[in-house]
Amino acid sequence: MTVEQRYVAAMTQANRIRLAFTAQFGERSVGMVEWVDGSGNTVDQLTFDALIAMGYRLRVAVYGVRLTAGSFETVATVWPREAPRREEEPTLYRLDRDGAAAGSASLASGSGGGAGAVAAASSGGTIVRVGERPMGTFPESVQNRYSGP
Repeated sequence: MTVEQRYVAAMTQANRIRLAFTAQFGERSVGMVEWVDGSGNTVDQLTFDALIAMGYRLRVAVYGVRLTAGSFETVATVWPREAPRREEEPTLYRLDRDGAAAGSASLASGSGGGAGAVAAASSGGTIVRVGERPMGTFPESVQNRYSGP
């Protein structure tokens, strides 16, 4: 094996190989293979053309691509870069637990320079009303109303 072929073989033994993408243009296949370490960082990326220039034979298949150089063979398959995560606790983002939305709140801008917003709890939900804005500011002013196409 050449130095370039040994480099790819050593990367494959130390990291996980992944087929990043592949595309077919008539008879020509293009693509990229990458090597990812245990922390999820990319160690290296090589295009099909670069691998061929390094002396590898590539065979694109439905499952991925087979790389062959001398007696060394490996297969790069497509796998998700970030593994899907499952939430440990399904109610992680719920706001109605432990009285998170109970009671009422009153909001108003300081110094009276804007519309007041009032929030009140009612049977498990919150109703928000916006008061009239002073001086006809957006979005209530006539010049800012959408008139359609």
